[in-house]
Amino acid sequence: MSWKVPRNFVQHLQAHGVLSDFSTLRDFLRSCRRAPRQSIRINSLKAPVDLLSDLQRSGWKLDSIPWCKDGWLVISQSQGSSHTPSSKRARPIGLTSPHLLGQIYSQEATSMLPVEALKAATASSLRDSARVLDMCAAPGSKTTQLAAWLTPSNNKLIIANEPRRSRAHRLQ
Repeated sequence: MSWKVPRNFVQHLQAHGVLSDFSTLRDFLRSCRRAPRQSIRINSLKAPVDLLSDLQRSGWKLDSIPWCKDGWLVISQSQGSSHTPSSKRARPIGLTSPHLLGQIYSQEATSMLPVEALKAATASSLRDSARVLDMCAAPGSKTTQLAAWLTPSNNKLIIANEPRRSRAHRLQ
């Protein structure tokens, strides 16, 4: 499959020092064609303290995501454990018990960055109260990540809004 990359896009990347030569461009385009690695976020509001060790004991292989303490890359899932069906193929994460119980959330690692950036940028200013307006909240992964972060105080509020009706039902 041949990709046609707009010349002005490549020039923009080169002008900003993102791509210095053709091999870098080739590597960049190859990386754009790869599917993102599957990742999960442990929902600290619902997950038991020992969920991570339970998943690992039952055969899940996970690598931590460096920028999110609750984020994990899924290397492989167990087969036939209490968290997956006893068949040759692992059950999709969305059908596992921890996901159905809201203990883990299937969320791309890059989708965890905005909340982590907000946490870092506002660490000292959100001690007592906070009001967060999530303007594109569906399906809810960043919103639930925000909720887990802001929960310790009663004086914090999240308003989750989704302007696209076709996506809004996911917030209920």
